[in-house]
Amino acid sequence: MVRIRTTSVLWVAIATLVAGLLVAGCGDSGGSSDTTAEPAQTTTAAPEPPESTTTAPEVDATTTTFQPETTTTLDPWCLEARDWGPMATIPGEYCTTTFGVPFAFTLPAGWVYSDDEGENGLGLAPANTDNKLFFHLPEGSIDEAVAFIEAMDRIEATAPEAITIGGAEGLQLRVRSLTDEDVDFGVFAFLGGSVSAVSILDVAGDTVIIQAMAPAGIIDTFEPKAIAIIESITWKTLQ
Repeated sequence: MVRIRTTSVLWVAIATLVAGLLVAGCGDSGGSSDTTAEPAQTTTAAPEPPESTTTAPEVDATTTTFQPETTTTLDPWCLEARDWGPMATIPGEYCTTTFGVPFAFTLPAGWVYSDDEGENGLGLAPANTDNKLFFHLPEGSIDEAVAFIEAMDRIEATAPEAITIGGAEGLQLRVRSLTDEDVDFGVFAFLGGSVSAVSILDVAGDTVIIQAMAPAGIIDTFEPKAIAIIESITWKTLQ
């Protein structure tokens, strides 16, 4: 009869148990984890717009650009009244502010206005030229003004012809200077070597002289421009 020692059996059981535990531990460490780490969320800020380096243009206080101001002292019959100065004007409709017989007219670009003769005289001209368009208020009638011109020396005048400007009737003469020197007879003045178209009108009882003058060599070019202004005239007293 075989006898099994109890102590030997006990040690075998313990060894088997330890081996089983070691195998189980190895199996757990080799498995995959069910928990996965979520990626961290990142927040991207919107880029700020770059600072503008553009600065507003500075206004030059010495600019010579003509900016007319509306005149408030004129009668409403003026379509567009402006304060004028000794510089090229803006083209458009204008009316007189100081001349003794008020009238409106259309002025082209690049002309200069002068009212330094007060209520008895007014001048218009292309800038930087000797061409002139004068308006005068002489004493006396149309016939007296014509006789005065015809009696002047150092000039020659054509026979007067009838003319109508803005509804005002009168006479027109063509006057040529016979000298290289300027001829000045008060209301009438002629540059040396110039030619003038002189219109003398009766405007509601007032005698008005319109003189378009230029050097003889360019009168044919200047006169149509002056005539365009003259033909645009509207007399206030005839409205």
